[in-house]
Amino acid sequence: MRKMDAFEIIPLIVGAGFCIVAGLILFSAAKGGATWVNNNNSEVVSTPSRVVAKRTHVYSGGDSPSRTNYFITFEKEETGERMELKVPARTYGLIAERDEGVLTYQGTRYKDFERGTE
Repeated sequence: MRKMDAFEIIPLIVGAGFCIVAGLILFSAAKGGATWVNNNNSEVVSTPSRVVAKRTHVYSGGDSPSRTNYFITFEKEETGERMELKVPARTYGLIAERDEGVLTYQGTRYKDFERGTE
């Protein structure tokens, strides 16, 4: 069996790395596309709910500015089922924990929360 030298191994390593990165990008794009299609095919649901928790996720990539995602956990009144939805920053600031109202969502996509008038 012939021994491979470094000049033969490096292109194999670089090629394998490229294939792995390209595969991860394609998988991520396919998963995001599938979620988008699933949300679009889901019915729009409005249900009495209560806000039980709020959280943020801040992330940055080295020298780039940081970005923040905002999440609110709602509890459906009828079933007690909880669901966490990503919401816009403005919505996050206007809704407080223990608020009650009508949540409107489509699949995993937040649409609206209309606070009760009591």
